[in-house]
Amino acid sequence: MEIIWVLENVKKEKNFYNKLRILLLLASTSLWKKYHPTHTLVLYCDDLTLDTLSTLGIFHLWNDIRPLNSTINIRKSDFWSTCKTEIISKTKIPICIVDHDFLIFKNIEEHLKDNIKYKALSKNIFDCKNLEFTDNINNKGIWNLKESSLYYRHYGVTEKRLINDIPTHQFLLRCINAGGVINSKELNKKLNDKNRF
Repeated sequence: MEIIWVLENVKKEKNFYNKLRILLLLASTSLWKKYHPTHTLVLYCDDLTLDTLSTLGIFHLWNDIRPLNSTINIRKSDFWSTCKTEIISKTKIPICIVDHDFLIFKNIEEHLKDNIKYKALSKNIFDCKNLEFTDNINNKGIWNLKESSLYYRHYGVTEKRLINDIPTHQFLLRCINAGGVINSKELNKKLNDKNRF
C-alpha cells in the first residue's frame, strides 16, 4: 500500500511556507514511518514546495517524491484539495492519503485492509461551528474521544492559530525525533534561519 502526502503551494507564493507547516509534514511522515515501517511513503508536491524542502535534507523520509502535474483548471486557493482527489482518481493501487497536519501515535494496519468500508477514526461527531468534538456518537467511527486523543491528532482548523506557538513547535520536533530518521536539532537550526521564511 502507498501512503501519500500531498503538499501543493496553492498560493504560488513563498509566504505559503512557515516553520509550523513544514514541522507538521515531517512529524506526520516520521510518525507514520515509525508505526508502519513496511508502508511505501510517497510525497506529491509542486516545484515551489520541492525547492523549499530540498534544502532541508529530508527527502529520505519518503520512498518516492512525485511531481504534481495537475490538469484541473480551478481556483486552487479556494479548492485546495483538488490535487488529492485528482491523485485518487488516477490511482490503480490501494492508497491512503494522509493530511500533512495529521499525526498518528499507533499502528492502524488493521483498518487499512483491502476493500474496507469507510470508517472515521473518531466515533464522536465534530462540531464545525464550535471547532470541537461533541458527545454525540456516530456508527462509522473506530475510537471514542478518549482513545482518539491518545492515538492521533489532526491540527486542521487549529493550524492557523499555532503558526508561532513555540510549545507546538517543540512537540512536533519531539515527534520528528521519535521517528528516528531525522536529526531534529539540525532541522530546527535550518528552520530557524531568518532567511528561510
